Amino acid sequence: PANFPTGYVPQGSFAPDQFPQELYGTEVFEVNEDLRQFAIQMAKTGKLFDDAQSQQYRANYASNPAFAAGAAPPSVVACDTATSDVFWTGNLLGEAFENTTKLFTNGTATYCTAQQEDNGTLEALMRGALSGFVDFSRIIIMRTASDFDRPFPGHSAATNLFLMSPGFDISIQNIPAAGVPIVTGILSQWGQRFERGLKPSNYIGDIFGSLGGKPDFGPGSLFGGKPATLPKRSLRSRMLRGAIRV
Repeated sequence: PANFPTGYVPQGSFAPDQFPQELYGTEVFEVNEDLRQFAIQMAKTGKLFDDAQSQQYRANYASNPAFAAGAAPPSVVACDTATSDVFWTGNLLGEAFENTTKLFTNGTATYCTAQQEDNGTLEALMRGALSGFVDFSRIIIMRTASDFDRPFPGHSAATNLFLMSPGFDISIQNIPAAGVPIVTGILSQWGQRFERGLKPSNYIGDIFGSLGGKPDFGPGSLFGGKPATLPKRSLRSRMLRGAIRV
Protein backbone atom coordinates (compact mmCIF):
# COMPACT_ATOMS: atom_id res chain seq x y z
CA PRO A 1 0.00 0.00 0.00
CA ALA A 2 1.08 3.56 -0.70
CA ASN A 3 0.95 4.50 2.99
CA PHE A 4 3.28 1.64 4.03
CA PRO A 5 6.84 2.99 4.40
CA THR A 6 8.09 -0.61 4.60
CA GLY A 7 6.94 -4.17 4.07
CA TYR A 8 7.81 -5.11 7.66
CA VAL A 9 4.65 -5.53 9.73
CA PRO A 10 4.82 -6.39 13.47
CA GLN A 11 3.59 -9.83 14.50
CA GLY A 12 -0.22 -9.97 14.59
CA SER A 13 -0.65 -6.41 13.27
CA PHE A 14 -1.90 -5.11 9.93
CA ALA A 15 0.35 -2.10 9.27
CA PRO A 16 4.00 -1.18 9.94
CA ASP A 17 3.09 1.48 12.50
CA GLN A 18 0.85 -0.78 14.64
CA PHE A 19 2.22 -2.10 17.91
CA PRO A 20 2.74 -5.89 17.71
CA GLN A 21 -0.31 -7.79 18.88
CA GLU A 22 1.74 -10.88 19.77
CA LEU A 23 4.83 -10.67 21.94
CA TYR A 24 7.43 -13.31 22.71
CA GLY A 25 9.22 -11.44 25.48
CA THR A 26 12.48 -10.92 23.62
CA GLU A 27 11.47 -7.76 21.75
CA VAL A 28 12.93 -5.21 24.20
CA PHE A 29 15.33 -5.37 27.13
CA GLU A 30 16.67 -2.62 29.37
CA VAL A 31 19.77 -2.89 31.54
CA ASN A 32 21.15 -0.98 34.53
CA GLU A 33 21.56 2.69 33.57
CA ASP A 34 23.72 3.45 36.61
CA LEU A 35 26.15 0.70 35.66
CA ARG A 36 26.08 1.84 32.04
CA GLN A 37 27.05 5.38 33.03
CA PHE A 38 29.96 4.05 35.07
CA ALA A 39 31.05 1.89 32.12
CA ILE A 40 30.90 4.91 29.77
CA GLN A 41 32.95 6.98 32.20
CA MET A 42 35.63 4.28 32.37
CA ALA A 43 35.59 3.50 28.63
CA LYS A 44 36.24 7.15 27.81
CA THR A 45 39.59 6.90 29.59
CA GLY A 46 40.81 4.41 26.97
CA LYS A 47 42.69 5.52 23.86
CA LEU A 48 40.64 4.55 20.81
CA PHE A 49 42.22 3.51 17.52
CA ASP A 50 41.67 5.15 14.14
CA ASP A 51 43.33 4.97 10.72
CA ALA A 52 43.53 6.93 7.48
CA GLN A 53 41.35 4.52 5.49
CA SER A 54 38.50 4.77 7.98
CA GLN A 55 38.81 8.54 8.16
CA GLN A 56 38.58 8.80 4.38
CA TYR A 57 35.55 6.52 4.20
CA ARG A 58 33.71 8.28 7.02
CA ALA A 59 34.16 11.61 5.26
CA ASN A 60 31.57 10.45 2.70
CA TYR A 61 28.91 10.76 5.43
CA ALA A 62 29.99 14.08 6.93
CA SER A 63 27.44 16.13 4.95
CA ASN A 64 24.46 14.26 6.46
CA PRO A 65 23.61 15.39 10.04
CA ALA A 66 21.94 12.03 10.71
CA PHE A 67 25.34 10.35 10.41
CA ALA A 68 27.30 12.96 12.37
CA ALA A 69 28.38 10.53 15.09
CA GLY A 70 29.44 7.91 12.56
CA ALA A 71 31.36 10.42 10.47
CA ALA A 72 33.25 11.68 13.51
CA PRO A 73 36.36 10.00 14.97
CA PRO A 74 35.81 6.91 17.18
CA SER A 75 34.14 7.80 20.47
CA VAL A 76 32.15 6.27 23.32
CA VAL A 77 28.39 6.91 23.28
CA ALA A 78 25.29 5.65 25.06
CA CYS A 79 23.24 3.81 22.47
CA ASP A 80 20.07 1.83 21.74
CA THR A 81 20.53 -1.13 19.38
CA ALA A 82 18.21 -3.15 17.15
CA THR A 83 18.51 -6.80 16.18
CA SER A 84 17.39 -9.17 13.44
CA ASP A 85 18.19 -12.71 12.33
CA VAL A 86 19.23 -11.30 8.94
CA PHE A 87 21.73 -8.62 7.97
CA TRP A 88 20.12 -5.47 6.62
CA THR A 89 21.38 -2.52 4.62
CA GLY A 90 19.97 0.39 2.63
CA ASN A 91 17.73 3.36 3.34
CA LEU A 92 14.44 1.44 3.27
CA LEU A 93 15.51 -1.27 5.72
CA GLY A 94 17.51 1.15 7.85
CA GLU A 95 14.47 3.37 8.26
CA ALA A 96 12.27 0.33 8.90
CA PHE A 97 14.38 -0.78 11.85
CA GLU A 98 14.70 2.79 13.07
CA ASN A 99 10.90 3.11 13.13
CA THR A 100 10.49 -0.35 14.65
CA THR A 101 12.79 0.58 17.52
CA LYS A 102 10.65 3.61 18.35
CA LEU A 103 7.43 1.64 17.94
CA PHE A 104 8.42 -1.28 20.17
CA THR A 105 9.68 1.05 22.92
CA ASN A 106 6.77 3.52 22.84
CA GLY A 107 9.19 6.16 21.58
CA THR A 108 11.64 5.80 24.48
CA ALA A 109 14.56 4.44 22.39
CA THR A 110 16.47 5.78 19.39
CA TYR A 111 18.08 3.23 17.07
CA CYS A 112 21.82 3.78 16.93
CA THR A 113 23.51 0.57 15.80
CA ALA A 114 22.61 -2.88 14.56
CA GLN A 115 23.36 -6.11 16.42
CA GLN A 116 22.38 -9.75 16.09
CA GLU A 117 22.95 -11.70 19.28
CA ASP A 118 22.31 -9.40 22.24
CA ASN A 119 18.57 -10.03 22.55
CA GLY A 120 19.10 -13.79 22.47
CA THR A 121 21.85 -13.53 25.08
CA LEU A 122 19.69 -11.31 27.28
CA GLU A 123 16.79 -13.76 27.04
CA ALA A 124 19.06 -16.55 28.28
CA LEU A 125 20.28 -14.32 31.11
CA MET A 126 16.67 -13.37 31.88
CA ARG A 127 15.75 -17.02 32.36
CA GLY A 128 18.80 -17.40 34.57
CA ALA A 129 17.68 -14.40 36.63
CA LEU A 130 14.16 -15.82 37.00
CA SER A 131 15.72 -19.08 38.20
CA GLY A 132 17.86 -17.24 40.75
CA PHE A 133 21.21 -17.84 39.05
CA VAL A 134 21.85 -14.43 37.43
CA ASP A 135 21.84 -10.86 38.77
CA PHE A 136 20.36 -8.95 35.82
CA SER A 137 21.50 -5.62 37.26
CA ARG A 138 25.16 -6.56 36.61
CA ILE A 139 24.84 -6.79 32.82
CA ILE A 140 26.74 -4.40 30.54
CA ILE A 141 26.09 -4.39 26.80
CA MET A 142 29.12 -3.10 24.94
CA ARG A 143 29.58 -3.02 21.17
CA THR A 144 31.82 -1.37 18.61
CA ALA A 145 30.50 -0.04 15.29
CA SER A 146 32.37 -1.01 12.13
CA ASP A 147 30.18 0.04 9.19
CA PHE A 148 27.09 1.98 8.10
CA ASP A 149 23.62 0.52 7.62
CA ARG A 150 22.89 2.98 4.78
CA PRO A 151 24.94 4.08 1.77
CA PHE A 152 26.42 7.55 1.48
CA PRO A 153 25.04 9.85 -1.28
CA GLY A 154 25.73 8.48 -4.74
CA HIS A 155 26.11 4.84 -3.67
CA SER A 156 23.50 2.07 -3.78
CA ALA A 157 22.30 -0.26 -1.04
CA ALA A 158 23.95 -3.17 -2.89
CA THR A 159 27.30 -1.39 -2.91
CA ASN A 160 26.94 -0.69 0.79
CA LEU A 161 26.18 -4.37 1.42
CA PHE A 162 29.08 -5.88 -0.49
CA LEU A 163 31.71 -3.20 0.07
CA MET A 164 34.07 -4.24 2.85
CA SER A 165 34.11 -1.38 5.35
CA PRO A 166 37.61 -0.29 6.36
CA GLY A 167 36.30 0.30 9.88
CA PHE A 168 36.20 -3.39 10.82
CA ASP A 169 39.84 -3.68 11.92
CA ILE A 170 39.78 -0.66 14.20
CA SER A 171 36.42 -1.75 15.64
CA ILE A 172 38.08 -4.98 16.80
CA GLN A 173 40.99 -3.03 18.29
CA ASN A 174 38.65 -0.68 20.10
CA ILE A 175 36.83 -3.43 21.99
CA PRO A 176 39.71 -3.98 24.46
CA ALA A 177 40.78 -0.34 24.19
CA ALA A 178 37.47 0.73 25.74
CA GLY A 179 36.64 -2.50 27.58
CA VAL A 180 39.78 -3.04 29.66
CA PRO A 181 39.36 0.27 31.53
CA ILE A 182 35.85 -0.84 32.52
CA VAL A 183 37.11 -4.12 33.94
CA THR A 184 39.97 -2.32 35.68
CA GLY A 185 37.58 0.24 37.15
CA ILE A 186 35.26 -2.44 38.52
CA LEU A 187 38.11 -4.44 40.05
CA SER A 188 39.68 -1.38 41.63
CA GLN A 189 36.37 -0.52 43.34
CA TRP A 190 35.13 -4.05 43.94
CA GLY A 191 35.08 -3.94 47.73
CA GLN A 192 33.62 -0.44 47.94
CA ARG A 193 30.95 -0.60 45.23
CA PHE A 194 30.72 -3.61 42.99
CA GLU A 195 30.80 -6.61 45.28
CA ARG A 196 27.30 -5.70 46.43
CA GLY A 197 26.40 -4.35 42.98
CA LEU A 198 25.10 -1.02 41.72
CA LYS A 199 21.40 -0.66 42.45
CA PRO A 200 19.65 0.52 39.27
CA SER A 201 17.65 3.73 39.41
CA ASN A 202 15.77 2.71 36.25
CA TYR A 203 13.61 -0.22 35.25
CA ILE A 204 15.62 -3.29 34.23
CA GLY A 205 14.34 -6.40 32.49
CA ASP A 206 12.21 -7.42 29.53
CA ILE A 207 9.09 -6.11 27.84
CA PHE A 208 6.82 -8.08 30.22
CA GLY A 209 8.19 -6.77 33.52
CA SER A 210 9.24 -10.32 34.40
CA LEU A 211 11.72 -9.28 37.10
CA GLY A 212 9.28 -6.90 38.75
CA GLY A 213 8.81 -3.20 38.26
CA LYS A 214 7.01 -1.47 35.40
CA PRO A 215 8.68 -0.95 32.02
CA ASP A 216 7.98 2.34 30.23
CA PHE A 217 7.86 0.45 26.93
CA GLY A 218 5.58 -2.23 25.57
CA PRO A 219 2.30 -3.14 27.29
CA GLY A 220 3.63 -2.46 30.80
CA SER A 221 4.01 -5.10 33.48
CA LEU A 222 2.01 -8.26 32.90
CA PHE A 223 2.53 -9.25 36.53
CA GLY A 224 1.34 -6.20 38.44
CA GLY A 225 4.86 -4.97 39.07
CA LYS A 226 5.82 -8.19 40.86
CA PRO A 227 8.40 -10.73 39.67
CA ALA A 228 7.09 -13.49 37.43
CA THR A 229 7.77 -17.19 37.59
CA LEU A 230 9.05 -19.01 34.51
CA PRO A 231 5.84 -21.04 33.93
CA LYS A 232 3.64 -17.93 34.17
CA ARG A 233 5.94 -15.98 31.90
CA SER A 234 5.88 -18.62 29.16
CA LEU A 235 2.11 -19.00 29.34
CA ARG A 236 1.48 -15.27 29.03
CA SER A 237 4.09 -14.50 26.41
CA ARG A 238 1.66 -14.80 23.49
CA MET A 239 -1.13 -12.75 25.03
CA LEU A 240 -2.74 -10.05 22.88
CA ARG A 241 -1.60 -6.72 24.19
CA GLY A 242 -1.67 -3.06 23.13
CA ALA A 243 0.73 -0.19 23.60
CA ILE A 244 0.52 2.18 26.55
CA ARG A 245 1.81 5.25 24.80
CA VAL A 246 3.65 6.29 21.69
